[in-house]
Amino acid sequence: MFTKPIPARMNPPGNQIARELEARGWTQKDLADIMGRPVQVINEIIKGTKQITVETAMELAATFGNEPETWIKLETQYRLFLARGSKEAKENAGISLRSKIYDKVPLPELIKRKWISAEGNLRSHLPELEEAVCRFLGIDTIDEMPHVPAMRHTLAKDQNGMALLAWMRRAEALAGTQNPAMPFERKKIPALIDALLPLTAAPASVSKVRDVLLSFGIRFVIVPHLSKTYLDGAVFYLDTETRKNPVVAITMRYDRVDWFWFTLFHELAHLFKNHYPEGVLDDERISENDKANEEEADSLAKEWLIPESAYAPFSDKHFVSLPDVKALALCLRRHPGIVLGRFQKEGKISYSRHRSFLVRVKIYLEEFIDR
Repeated sequence: MFTKPIPARMNPPGNQIARELEARGWTQKDLADIMGRPVQVINEIIKGTKQITVETAMELAATFGNEPETWIKLETQYRLFLARGSKEAKENAGISLRSKIYDKVPLPELIKRKWISAEGNLRSHLPELEEAVCRFLGIDTIDEMPHVPAMRHTLAKDQNGMALLAWMRRAEALAGTQNPAMPFERKKIPALIDALLPLTAAPASVSKVRDVLLSFGIRFVIVPHLSKTYLDGAVFYLDTETRKNPVVAITMRYDRVDWFWFTLFHELAHLFKNHYPEGVLDDERISENDKANEEEADSLAKEWLIPESAYAPFSDKHFVSLPDVKALALCLRRHPGIVLGRFQKEGKISYSRHRSFLVRVKIYLEEFIDR
């Protein structure tokens, strides 16, 4: 890469003053008398030990018949030349590099989660930190732009784009360590749903989900969301060109049995319908362009979890009782929390009621959650 050369030596602007004096046959005392300055000050300016101020630049310009900018420019260039080899210049270079690193990733969060290793003082180990960030992003130098997957997603006003990319990189890295038992076939997703549904009866059964997905050629990772990403889940492909090796990733932003199963089935619905061949990042917002796809994924996820034929007797009711929840859960062999979540979503039961049924499931997923 071409770098603008830096001169090995640069003369102080006082040299130009000396040439002006010589051309006019003046002495330093003559210049001091003209400008009303002590001879010692003129001598220090010529030797470069005293800087040319704006006031001095204006006096020199009046004396020699040129512009003040000429002297300001000469002085600035000389001082910058001196500064480039100073300790401060090296520190500034470090500041610049740290700024570039922070522009690429939410560094404190990545270090805290040990996605990037940072040993010792960040200032003294800056080259190692730069290398670690580049390796994480899959780039050769910190000035290079990381590849951004062409996934459908609409950034919210306060959403952090670099955090989204970092989350994606981590999910890709974890998914790449998994080995599915068979190649993925989209037509087999209904059979996959049939294999998953028996696991919805007991919270502890969520621990078997990854193995079932892998047996159908789908990688599954749980990566907690980063600050200001608001992610619930995602579907993407490790091989974006061939659309092979699909990955379903969720964040467990909400630790509830109903949230886990609905989010998982929502992402599988996207995969089954091939809504986004390039992949999608799902959060709490829906763009107008994606509304039809998201509504279809929601409908399919609801149908898989609670078929319309079973839900129909309750569809016209304004309110549903707890015995209704238990009866439908028992009939479908679903955990009551899944049924309760559906009724709450449809406005038939207040969100403040029966929350003990919305049990936590992270405890059964500790082995799979990225820490």
